[in-house]
Amino acid sequence: MIYIIFIILIFSTGSTNYFQVTYNEKVNLSTTELKSFSSDVKNSIENTKRYYVLQTNGNQSIFYKDTTIHSGNIAFNSSKVMDLVYFKNFDTKSMALYDKLTHNCVAGTKSPLLVADDWTVTNETKQIGQYKTRKATIQLNDVLYTAYFTDEISLYDGPKNFCGLPGLIIRLESGNTVLEMVKIEKLPSTFTLRIPEIHQWLSEKAFEKYKKDKLAGISK
Repeated sequence: MIYIIFIILIFSTGSTNYFQVTYNEKVNLSTTELKSFSSDVKNSIENTKRYYVLQTNGNQSIFYKDTTIHSGNIAFNSSKVMDLVYFKNFDTKSMALYDKLTHNCVAGTKSPLLVADDWTVTNETKQIGQYKTRKATIQLNDVLYTAYFTDEISLYDGPKNFCGLPGLIIRLESGNTVLEMVKIEKLPSTFTLRIPEIHQWLSEKAFEKYKKDKLAGISK
């Protein structure tokens, strides 16, 4: 696993510095679950690598899926599939969820950012790569999420809509799915966030229906 080392001071030199955190998504299926798949499907699950990107300056961030899927020595693009994009604004303490990272995004929804009081932080620690992390849990929509965060990196952010902990979330677990950081790097000084233009703001319930309708259209 690759980690690029940054001294904490680099992260506190100002909001003009943007950093890119890359996460790898892994699906850990039980032996019983794997037995129900053919050998080809099993190999695909075990060898396919999906990456997600968090770009942040500490005040604003955007999280999206890298549309290149790596399976063994083969890489292919999945850009035709709807991918959600999370935009967090720590100044306004709000988050927006988009349906694509484009400048002509059709719809989105807004919600408050998660804060420290939403989490249950434990004294349990875990070494992940070079970082000492602490365990925290949160339950959202009847789903339990477990996060491991480090205060060795002073970015109070993480994958998807997860944030509010006193450090960067290195690993996020939910059911069989794990998102774990594989790389962090400083972006060029010319970098700016690509914030889509939303044509229609929807309630969370309406956005869920919008997603289902759009995915149904894609599958036809």
